[in-house]
Amino acid sequence: MSVRLLNTGVSALNANATGLEVVGHNITNSLSTAFKSSEAKYATRFYDVMTSALPSTATASGRLPTSVGLGTSITATVMNFKQGSIVETGKPLDAAIDGGGMFKVRDVTNGSFFATRAGEFSLDNGYLATNDLKHIQGLTGADFKFTVTKSSGQYEWSIAQSVPLSAAPGDIKVIPTATTVANNHIDNQSGDSDADVEAVAPSYKSAEIKETGDILVTFNNGAQYVVGQILLLNVNNPAALTPDKNGLYQYNDSDISTPFTAVGSTSGKNGLGKILSSKLESSNVDLTEEFANLIKTQRAFQASARIVDTASQLLSTVVNLGA
Repeated sequence: MSVRLLNTGVSALNANATGLEVVGHNITNSLSTAFKSSEAKYATRFYDVMTSALPSTATASGRLPTSVGLGTSITATVMNFKQGSIVETGKPLDAAIDGGGMFKVRDVTNGSFFATRAGEFSLDNGYLATNDLKHIQGLTGADFKFTVTKSSGQYEWSIAQSVPLSAAPGDIKVIPTATTVANNHIDNQSGDSDADVEAVAPSYKSAEIKETGDILVTFNNGAQYVVGQILLLNVNNPAALTPDKNGLYQYNDSDISTPFTAVGSTSGKNGLGKILSSKLESSNVDLTEEFANLIKTQRAFQASARIVDTASQLLSTVVNLGA
């Protein structure tokens, strides 16, 4: 009896210790971009059935079963994918998703893909990337071409998007190659030498993300062109994804409900949310609820420790019998 009671108490200590770790993880990530809180799910462990139930008969009464539970355990930690609040950042490469969907990113070191809701983006060697340098996936391959003429001694530049976005998604190159004739970025109709024209050619200034997912590049002369488009993953059940570090989630192709293409993964379509520029999604952790969970789980842990202490005293009594 005492050994079984001891095992029951230990199971509760282990389960509640895990529960405290889950709550602690939620609280410590209350300021992490797009963090999703988790909840520990408890369940009864096996029962030790000492006598089985017997039905009543014409000559004998029935019997209720006699069984003792063997404690508790954590069966799962379930993520809460409720959207966090959207906050303005003023940074043109920040992006939040208002509604369903996740950004798809690629680890350039091994080619593996992840999903994320954290849209705190920057540039890595000219490519749109997360803070830990995972490259954002979408339509890319767009290019531009300036036509330069000369009027009254002044160069006049007009821009055309010479290459459409690619059909196949990939890493999105934001900063273009140099604006030169050799790169096919200048059609020199000014009558001056290529070198003279290239010396004053427009250069990259900035980029911003639009609600459609389009990435708009601006040159220092005010000219603009769309360099790429961010696409969104349409995830069947986000709570079933496997969390990774830095706000990333591992997923399988079976987790995605529509193909990752311009048709199936464009912002605001096919049930996907809209991409909001210069904004970020906050953590969805409710600190009031988490502190309440912390107190309840701490008390349960203390009660579990009392069970172990009681079982220890009973075992000590048995050991000292006849002493």
